[in-house]
Amino acid sequence: MFLDSLELALLNPNKLFSNARKFKEEALKVALLDIILLTAAGLVLKQSTALAFTLVIASAFIVFLHAFITQIVMLTLGGKGDYKDALMTIAYPFFVASMGLLVYTTFLAFLPTALLLGYIALTVTIAYAFAMFYLAVKTVFRVDYIRALIGVGVIIGSFAIAFSLGSLISLAKLIVQQVAVVA
Repeated sequence: MFLDSLELALLNPNKLFSNARKFKEEALKVALLDIILLTAAGLVLKQSTALAFTLVIASAFIVFLHAFITQIVMLTLGGKGDYKDALMTIAYPFFVASMGLLVYTTFLAFLPTALLLGYIALTVTIAYAFAMFYLAVKTVFRVDYIRALIGVGVIIGSFAIAFSLGSLISLAKLIVQQVAVVA
């Protein structure tokens, strides 16, 4: 069942999400696989046990928080589902994107002359993952196209804004530290 769901994620996501109730229990396993793939992608570039631990924690946080945010947004927009539904809508697209990231970092680390191939793989898998995410939100939470589009926009936008603000605050903190050292 687990491998069948991964195969459907790669080859026929319409069938996967149309049979969401059948594959919903596999979402946690796929989320754990996402964490492993994201960690492996980071470790390809720099092998370190401290980095591995950090990547596992960060990847888990990203996957499970993203599912929680998806659940809140889609229920607010009138969708029907629970946390396992939200985890399913996140886990399978993250699986595809994580595989692309692993291919990209592998090319970057071991075959820099083929970096363009890694970039193409990453671009294709991320585009496919976004399309899968939209399809999953629409199908699993049983909402119309407009609500799905709004929901996906709100979810992605909230993470983009949070990341931007976090980066800005970190940069400001670094500048303040540098100014304090100079003064």
